[in-house]
This record gives sequence, structure tokens and C-alpha cells, in this order.
Amino acid sequence: MKLADLLTPGRMIIPTSHRDFSHALAALLSRLEESGAVEGPRDGEDPLFDQILRGSESEIVALGNGIVVVAVQTPRVEELVLGLAVGSVPFEGIQSLEAISGAETVVSPQVMLLLMTPRGLKGLRQQAFPALKRTMRERERRDRLRSVQSVSQLRAFSEFMDLELFETLQVSDASDPLVYRVYPDTPMSEVLDLMARRGVTALPVVGEKHEVLGMITAGEALRYLLPRRRAGRGEASGEQNPDSGTSEEEVKARDVMSRSVMCVAEDQDLLDAANLMVNRDVAQLPVIREGEIVGFLSRDAALRRLLGRGRDK
Repeated sequence: MKLADLLTPGRMIIPTSHRDFSHALAALLSRLEESGAVEGPRDGEDPLFDQILRGSESEIVALGNGIVVVAVQTPRVEELVLGLAVGSVPFEGIQSLEAISGAETVVSPQVMLLLMTPRGLKGLRQQAFPALKRTMRERERRDRLRSVQSVSQLRAFSEFMDLELFETLQVSDASDPLVYRVYPDTPMSEVLDLMARRGVTALPVVGEKHEVLGMITAGEALRYLLPRRRAGRGEASGEQNPDSGTSEEEVKARDVMSRSVMCVAEDQDLLDAANLMVNRDVAQLPVIREGEIVGFLSRDAALRRLLGRGRDK
């Protein structure tokens, strides 16, 4: 997507009358909310400006002398949103925000680009930031961007507005949320019942902190069930397992689950995860966040998302 598609007139303030960087940022956030690009805070939620001041899921990146990017991860946008503010003179007060965000030193910022994404910032770091830095590498371009004093002047700046801005797709963009899980002590009779009633093809076996301990797929379930059916024992509880001597009710999820589970992180590159599924010939992968399982990524969902068909509703 080109910057010209993202930077519509309702998402720019050129020039801004605010001299203070924080005030200019707050004004740009308000403009984006007014345009409908950004959802306003619900009751009890903090304004996005406060979130940025706390350094929560936000980052400040310098694109060279006088140009700065403020990147924010927030569920209040549905897709990548870009806003821009240009001051008549360099902004003041950037140092306090630098200290909070851990930003590199920004010299005399006069142009502010505000990037907002529903995803993590990793995708922006991988593609969007480098693309912007490459475009602004030349001093002549930086000077021209700092000198624009109207929306029409900016839109005429083709070297900037024609930039293709990509954001790396992440596993979370295609994964389905976790619905069912079982625990090591869950009886296999309950596991089989859940899989049959709900049409579940894979159940994670989790610990107390929802960390993945193992997985029971339809394959594991069949390997468990077939010897019992062949022995004519059916599903009757209390009968003896011919292999272990234990009753059916004593067989737990831990006894059947596969302990070797390949997982992907929700902020991992979707292309990398799809490549992993192809190379390892797996239909789906558990998705984890800080060690906790949060969903599944399937091959068909990854395919649809990579083709730009969106996620299932």
C-alpha cells in the first residue's frame, strides 16, 4: 500500500500550530479519531495519548534529522493507520518522550509520522521502518518534507507519497483463538467425548499456567481407541485396558498425548510459520504467547491470509 493511500487529507495536519511535540501528537490523535480511522476510548479506557506517554506498546524512531515516527500497537484500529503532522518550526519537548520510549536521539523534529497497527510492532520494525528510512536517507528529501506547508504540497511530493509501505503479516493475523483445552488428569473418556461432540481435531493438554504439555490429535485418539474396539471392549467404563491392565476411567490425557509439540509464537512471521507447516507436513500448529497457548494456526487459514482473503469470521 502506498503512502498516498494511507495519508488522506483527513489524517494530516499541515501545518500544525502546536510548538510542543506532545501537544502536536495529541492533536493528530484527535484528528484520526474524528476521521473514524481510530476508535475512541471506551468507558474506563485510557486515551491513546496516555498509552504512548507510558511507553506501552509504543516506540519512537528517527528517520533522520527533523523527522520522527511514533509507532503504536492498539486494538482501536482495524488495519494499518498513518497520520502526519508538520510544524512551522521544529517541535519542542521531544526529550521527555524519548526517555520514556527509549528512542534514539531525534534532532529538531519538525515532521511527525504516526503509525498505528492492531498487530505487534515487530512487523513494522521488519519492513515499514526500513522502507521509510531508505526513502528519507537523502538530505534533499528530508528537507523537502520538512518544508511542506500544505496538504497539496505533500501530495505533490511523489518520491514520498509513492512509497510502498508493507507490514509483515504475523501468525496472529491468521490464527483462530483457543476454544477447548484439557489437562493431564482429564480422563480419556471425556477427551473422546469432547472431540466427537465438538468436531475438534486437536486438543492441547495444558498445565496450571496454560503452558503446552502435550497434544492429543485425532490420530492419537484413534491409536488409543482402535485396540479397545478390536478387543470388543467398546467404550464401557471400568473394563480393563488389555495393554496396561488399567481401567478405562484410569487412562488420562497424559497417557495418550504426544509430548513433542511444535509451536509458533503469535508475533512470528506468517510466511515463516507457513513454510514450517509445509516442510514438516503438519496441518495446524499451536500458537503461543509468552509460553501460554492462545490459539491454532491452520494451513488453510494461512493460505487465505497470505492471498489477502482475510480471516474467517
